[in-house]
Amino acid sequence: MEDTWEYHKDTIRQLYLVTKLPVSMVALQLKEKHKFDRRVHQYHHKLKQWGFRKNLTQAEREKLYQSLNKRKADDSEVLLSGVKLGGKRLKRLMSRVSVSSEWTRPQLIVSILPSAKPQLPRLSWFGRLPWFEFSKIHLSVALPDNTSSISTTMVWGRSDPVTNTLTQVTSLSTTDIQSLIPEEYSGDHAKVVSNIKRGNAVDIEREAFKILLYKLSNKMLINHDVDNGLSDATVLKMIGSIVDKNPEWMNSVLDSRSLTAKAIAEHVFAAAVRQVDFSMACRLLETGLICPNGKILASPQHPIYKFKRGNSVIQLTFASETFICTPLQMAASTGNNALIKALLRAGADVNLAEDCTDLSALELACSLRSSPLALSLVEILLRHGAAVNRPSLTRRPTALMIAVASGNAALVTFLKRHGADIERIYVPDNSNGLELTALRISFLRWNLEVFEAITWGVGFEDPELMVLAISARNHNVLRHLRHRHIKLCAESSWGEHALVAAIFMEETTFKLPTARRYRQRNNRPGPMHAAAFVGHPNLIGLLHERGFSITPIISCDSQEDRRKINAIYSTYAEEPFSEWELLRTPLQVALYRKNVATALRILDLGGKVFCGNEISLAARIGSPSLIHALVKYGAPVNEAGTTPVQTALQHQNLAAADALLALGTSIVDGDLTRAIMSGDSSLIDLVWQLATSKQRQSLGPDSITPLEASCATGNRKLFRLILSQSWAGYDSAALCASVWYAIARHGKAFDFEEHVRHIIEPLLRMRKRGKYMDTLEATALAIAIKYRYEYEGALYTLLSYLRPSAVLALDFSNRNVGPNFWWRNTVLPHGKSPLHTAVHEQTLQVVTRLLNAGFKPDEECLLETLELSCGTKYASAISTAIWQEKHPCTWSESLVARAFEKALEFRRKSSVEKLLELKLQVNTRRNQDSGWTPLQLAASYSDNAMVQRLIGVGADVNAHAAPLAGATALQIAAISNKMDIVRTLLEHDADINALGARIHGRTALEGAAEYGRQDMVQLLLNKGAKTDGEYRAQYLRAIRFAENSGHLAVVELLREHRRWTAEDAELMSSEDLMNED
Repeated sequence: MEDTWEYHKDTIRQLYLVTKLPVSMVALQLKEKHKFDRRVHQYHHKLKQWGFRKNLTQAEREKLYQSLNKRKADDSEVLLSGVKLGGKRLKRLMSRVSVSSEWTRPQLIVSILPSAKPQLPRLSWFGRLPWFEFSKIHLSVALPDNTSSISTTMVWGRSDPVTNTLTQVTSLSTTDIQSLIPEEYSGDHAKVVSNIKRGNAVDIEREAFKILLYKLSNKMLINHDVDNGLSDATVLKMIGSIVDKNPEWMNSVLDSRSLTAKAIAEHVFAAAVRQVDFSMACRLLETGLICPNGKILASPQHPIYKFKRGNSVIQLTFASETFICTPLQMAASTGNNALIKALLRAGADVNLAEDCTDLSALELACSLRSSPLALSLVEILLRHGAAVNRPSLTRRPTALMIAVASGNAALVTFLKRHGADIERIYVPDNSNGLELTALRISFLRWNLEVFEAITWGVGFEDPELMVLAISARNHNVLRHLRHRHIKLCAESSWGEHALVAAIFMEETTFKLPTARRYRQRNNRPGPMHAAAFVGHPNLIGLLHERGFSITPIISCDSQEDRRKINAIYSTYAEEPFSEWELLRTPLQVALYRKNVATALRILDLGGKVFCGNEISLAARIGSPSLIHALVKYGAPVNEAGTTPVQTALQHQNLAAADALLALGTSIVDGDLTRAIMSGDSSLIDLVWQLATSKQRQSLGPDSITPLEASCATGNRKLFRLILSQSWAGYDSAALCASVWYAIARHGKAFDFEEHVRHIIEPLLRMRKRGKYMDTLEATALAIAIKYRYEYEGALYTLLSYLRPSAVLALDFSNRNVGPNFWWRNTVLPHGKSPLHTAVHEQTLQVVTRLLNAGFKPDEECLLETLELSCGTKYASAISTAIWQEKHPCTWSESLVARAFEKALEFRRKSSVEKLLELKLQVNTRRNQDSGWTPLQLAASYSDNAMVQRLIGVGADVNAHAAPLAGATALQIAAISNKMDIVRTLLEHDADINALGARIHGRTALEGAAEYGRQDMVQLLLNKGAKTDGEYRAQYLRAIRFAENSGHLAVVELLREHRRWTAEDAELMSSEDLMNED
């Protein structure tokens, strides 16, 4: 029964013993997920009845042992945290110590003496691969000399993370397993694979754990990994599970001091830092096996602060653009005091950062939310030489700025006392060029204690403060400024006036000054512009009464003026607009903001200064009364550039367009097209009557013709009317528009045959016979092929009129349906040819029809045949038809290279075999600068079988690396740590010392060392990688690459390979060692 204890026993055991949840959480999960509602005290009773007890953690064990050693005079007295333990409680605690041995008698628990501390079994470490053998049943361990050997049982839980991961191994193929086996595993290949195929759980677990440790020691869990399931979290769970069951296993591993142990420790340390498992990180760091300055592929937790300024948000993310950091940066960002101290004791560089824009450990510590913790960490870092003022860079904030933004007043005082520069400038991204200092940040993120701390002893004379305070709408700041008698007429350094900011923010707590007291440059928005912006007619009148001009004109003579004007307006605008500098008068600002009442108020007060686009702005609003008022006060009806009628039609304001035409606005180029696009029949008739024959055929926006507009809107009546005119002619864009219109009507009640007969065929009949197909016609044909099932009539009609050519169709795959004229906005034809489209759609009938019509396959069409799935009905027939038209023997070298590249990329072995059967050149490249040979590509895709096949047909194993970031096949396999491919290449005399690419190149030894492939480095050294003479630089560069990446085990392996010489030391200290030249 589902409501019984026994039914849920396994689930409770999993949650309580394996997942290690508290009893209360176990009860909650059983209640929510399994509808099993029992009280907590019932769980305690049942757990005791079942004998389910958790092992003590490492910290609890150490605390218990310390208490056992703090004996008093009475031998029977034991204290734990100052509490006297009775014999019963002591037995209960000792029974929870994780001793994974089958003790014959519990005498160690009964008799406890000061000198008789329980000894835990210690696993022996066997050095190099394979590490050790263990099974599900028994594990051989080495105990202290005074203890006899015993047998240990290892229990695997049902949902144990190790078991979960090990079960994934059964899905690995033979090739995957063999590619993971290092050279030392010779002889075990068949055993591993056969065990997995038989499903022998004992051997699978043993071999899978070997593979895990091998991958750990060779840094294979991040890049070039066959099994993506082994993430950092999974690895830590697996290691943690082993450590919990065998507490001394980790110490045994670390005490071995072998290179393999160091490599494993480095990788587990990096995983622990990334997963914020700092207890494991500290434990590994204290062994001395870890480089404290090594790089970790992770991004620290950067602080994020958001400040409101106007209607925009200033976001101070302080985040770097890199995803590499040091362990100290990661520890500082999370505020782990113990790890920071451990790193500093190990010699971590407090000022080390991957990039100049990255935050240092000190700056990251300043961002912690806990003020006491941040202060203590900063104090520790400063004692170890952390720089308070790093080299100035406007893209990166200082430690003082971050402390101010986090609101830590004590930290601000502390940093100032240690010489923090208060005048440094920081320009955040997307802040319209706003320059921030620590003082200005304190105003945006108002905190009186921080403000007092930042200004103590220095005061503040900053004209930007008033503007920032007003734009942030912080009344506490404003009261504080008024208390200090800061004037409202202050002007910021970028020209924004405090009074203007107050009007923009509609701040009514200030008394308006008179115009005589107001001083501002005429190249920035003034109070009248701000009042027109917010749309307050009464404020316009009040400013006018106080002497402010109703018609101030902004003059912007320089690019800097235009940038500042746009920045000021953009701060307070809701909608994006990049041409605020064009709005020079308050009337224009009011019209653009659609503040009709404000615009009329300005006109009534005498604001009759017109700069040329007022009528167009009114047409954008669509108010006929406003248009009549502007015309009444003298605004010119006909304007240069985009006319008012065009603006009204563009914004679908048909009433405004009618009003403008009634006022005598002239019809200019494109107005007929715009009217047709509006779809309003009365407006079309009016424009048609006013337009001259010359103007009717003129182009509209984006060169759209009236004929094209009528086809895009499906207006058959207008289409026939235009065709009846003497000036009308064939237009390929109209053909494309007519085909696309039919697709836009797909799914609706639409007669495709009628559309073809009344629009498409009349258009094609006007087309000149024998003319080659252009881009827009190719696009129309490709659309018909794509939607051939609904549009079969149009497809064959087009084929009967269009003459084949080599042009490509425009890409229409992601276009929205409707008359949006997307074909006018596409600059280059990045799409497919009509034949390529047919091949992609796998329509044999259409492909055959196109080939018979004279269409020729281009390179992209030929490559498309290599991507066709062999399981489809017509794939083989289509490929045969295309290849017969252009036989691969006639392909260019570049096309052959691309064919191999495409077939290998899509893992189409049948396509590769087809290319090889044709005896095509297997050493081709797409280009000589960055192209790779097929063998190099097969090595990059970790396909050893394909590597062997290509070598068998003559592929050059020593083909040179492409100059631009290329690599030889051996270098690729070495970097990826593919042992099987490396062996295959070496068996065929691959050059183990081949030079790397000229740009960003690595030799095989350098690449393996840089990625921490310890066993690969050993294999290369064993197989003849040279380290002296002319190859001395390769050897030293490999050491330097490993050092820079934090792979100390690889560094030690390389240094121990041969004796260090004076020439090595001299070249290693040379600045030219790492130069690519």
